[in-house]
Amino acid sequence: MGFTKRETYRVPFSLSSGLTRLSLLQGSIEKKRRAYVAFQFFSFSHFAVFQPYIIVKLFLPCISYANIYIYIYIYTYLNNSGAEPEGSYCGAFSDVTMELERAMPSNPHAIFTSMFFDDLKGIIDSQFPLRHDPARGPLKYGTAGFRSDARLLPPVAARVSMIAALRSVYCQGKRAEGGDNAPCTVGIMITASHNPYMDNGFKIIDADGGMLVASWEEWCTRAANALSGSDLERVMMDCLAHDPSAFQPKPYTCCQVHFSRDTRPSGEEIARAGLRTLHVLRNTNTKLYPPISTPCMHFAIAKANKLGLADASEYASYCGELLAAFEEMCSFASAFSKLCEKGDDRQQLVVDCANGIGALMMKDLISASTQKSGFAALSTLFELHLVDCNFEDEMKLNTKCGADYAKQHAAPSAAMSEWPSTCSSSVTPSAAHFYSLDGDADRVVAFFYDPIRSPEWVLLDGDRISVLYAMLLHKLLGEEQMKALDVAVVQTAYANGASSEFLEKQLHMQVYTAATGVKNLHPVARARDVGIYFEANGHGTVLISEKVISEAAATATEKAALLATMRRLVSQCCGDAIADILMCEIALKALNMTFQDWADLYVDRPCKLMKVNVAHRDRITNTPDECRALSPAGMQDEIDAAVSSALSRCEAARAFVRPSGTEPVVRVYAEATDPLVCESLSAEVAKIVEAYCS
Repeated sequence: MGFTKRETYRVPFSLSSGLTRLSLLQGSIEKKRRAYVAFQFFSFSHFAVFQPYIIVKLFLPCISYANIYIYIYIYTYLNNSGAEPEGSYCGAFSDVTMELERAMPSNPHAIFTSMFFDDLKGIIDSQFPLRHDPARGPLKYGTAGFRSDARLLPPVAARVSMIAALRSVYCQGKRAEGGDNAPCTVGIMITASHNPYMDNGFKIIDADGGMLVASWEEWCTRAANALSGSDLERVMMDCLAHDPSAFQPKPYTCCQVHFSRDTRPSGEEIARAGLRTLHVLRNTNTKLYPPISTPCMHFAIAKANKLGLADASEYASYCGELLAAFEEMCSFASAFSKLCEKGDDRQQLVVDCANGIGALMMKDLISASTQKSGFAALSTLFELHLVDCNFEDEMKLNTKCGADYAKQHAAPSAAMSEWPSTCSSSVTPSAAHFYSLDGDADRVVAFFYDPIRSPEWVLLDGDRISVLYAMLLHKLLGEEQMKALDVAVVQTAYANGASSEFLEKQLHMQVYTAATGVKNLHPVARARDVGIYFEANGHGTVLISEKVISEAAATATEKAALLATMRRLVSQCCGDAIADILMCEIALKALNMTFQDWADLYVDRPCKLMKVNVAHRDRITNTPDECRALSPAGMQDEIDAAVSSALSRCEAARAFVRPSGTEPVVRVYAEATDPLVCESLSAEVAKIVEAYCS
C-alpha cells in the first residue's frame, strides 16, 4: 500500500466504518468488552520513517451515558521514496480492525447495534427483572394497552419502550419512502382510565396520533413477557426482520418516544423505567410531559407528526385549539348567536371529574378561556361547576364517581347528586346540564334530572350521544347532502336496540355493528365519509374524512366550513370527553333542544348483561360483529329458538354471547321490550351456554 505525503487515510474496516465506542458505565456494564487502540509513535524530524497521528472526535449522543465515539484518521508522512509501512504497524491496525468489525454494524447509521443490545441486556437483567410470572399470568396488550396492578408495570415499560422505539424508526422509514425525512414521534400514555387507583397501565400512541396498529400488538405482548434481556433482544430482532427495508437506517434516522401520564403517582416510576432503557439508544429523543389527559396526548403526537416537529410539545396548545374550534362552531348554531345577543343567563354545566386528570384539564380550559381577549364563548355562555376534582388524593380516583361508575349504576356520584341542593335558588335543576368524565377524560356520559318530574336521574350514555350527533349532522347538512355522502353510525352489539331503531327509522341513517372495543369501531367509522361511533360507555367521536373536507372546500360553502371546524373540535384519533361536552352543547343549541328533549327521544329497551362461569369459554367463536356464535355447532340454533320464543311474547327481542378476553366467563346479553321477557330470555341463554361450554 503506497502513501503519498500528507494523505489522509481512514482505517479500511471491512464493515465500512471507522467507528467504535468506549462505554464508561458502572456495575455489570463495566465488564463488557472495550475496544482498544494500539499505536506506536515514532519521532518525526529528518528521519525517513512512518509516523501516524490520531485525531479523536468525542461526542455524547445520550445524556445518561458517557458514550465515546472515536473516528480514527491517520495522517501519514512518508519520505519521498513512498515506502510501505512495516508489518508491525499493519498488525496493530489489524487488531483494531478485528475488534471494531466485531462491535460495529454494517451501516454506520444503525441504532440497534450489538453494543446497544449488550447495554440493554445488562440493564434489563440487573435493574428490571419481571415482577409477574409470564407462564402463569402473562400480560397482554389489548384495546387499552396494558392494565394491571401498578407495581408490576415498571419492568414491562422498560421492555415495551423498545417496541415504541422500533415503531418510531419503522414509521420514519415508511415516511422516508415517500420522500419525507422528518422524524416520527410515538407516544406512551400511562393511565388505567376508569380502573381503581391501585391499578395502572400504558399504551403506545402511533405516529398518526391514533391507537397502535393491531399488527404490532404482538410485539408489545412478547416484549412485556420477555424474561431476560436476551429474550427481549430476540423479540426485537424478530420485529426488525419482519420488514427490513423500513428499518434500513439512514443518516437522518432517529427515534422519538414521548411519555405522559394521568394523575396516578405510580405513573412516575413507570415512566422512569421506560426512559431508562431508551437512554441506551443513540439518536434518540425522549421527553416526559406533565400529567395530561389521554386525548390531549393523542392530540400532541398527531400534531407533532403532522408538522414534522423534532421536539413535540404541542400538548400546550390543546386548550387553545379546542376553544378556537368551539367558538367557530358556535357561529353555526343560531341559537348560540341569539343567546349572546340577548345576554341571557349562562347555562349551568356541572362536571364530575372522577377525581382525576379531567379536573386539571377542565381548569386549564377555563383558565385559557378567561385569559382570551375579546369574546370568550366558554366563559360567556357557561357557568362551569366542577365536582369530584380532588386529584391530589389518589385513593379518590374513580371511587364512586366518574363516567364508568355512572354508567354501571345509572346514577351520578354523591357530589353531583348533592349539587342541586347546594346551588343558588335561582337555578332550576332541570335546566342544568350534568356530565361525568372518566379517569383519563376520554369518556363522557350525561344526566338529566328534574326532581319535579321524577326523583330518578336519567342517564344519557354513548348511544344517545351518537343519536344527538347524527341529528346535528342531519339538520346542518340536509337530507340531500346526507344522501350524497357516506354518513353512518357505528355501534357495538351492546348498543341498546332502541337507539339503533331511532337512527334507522327516524333519521334514515346507515348503522354498522362492530366488535367490542374502540379499536374495532374506529376503522369502520374511518372508512366512511363521516362516521360517528360511540360505545355505550361514552367513548367515541365523529370522524370526518380528508376527502370530504377537500371536496367541500372546493365549494366554499358554509357546510364545508362547518365540517372542517367540527373536525378540529372533536378528536380524529380517539374519544375526547371535554371536546364531546362542548360538541353536545353546540348540538343541543343548534337543534333547539333541552336535556329533557334529549332524554325523551326514545325509551331504552330493558336489557341484561350477565357473566356465566364456564370451563371452556374458548369453545365459542363469533362473527366479526359478535352478534352470532359460529361455534360450537348447534349453540346458535338454540339461542335463535330462545329469541323466537321471546318474540312471541313481546315486540322486539335479541340475545348474543361472547367469551371474555380477560376472565374465565362468557358474557350473555339479552334485550326485550318487556322486562319480564328480558329476564327469562337471559336465563334461558345462560343455560344454553352452560350446556355447551361446561
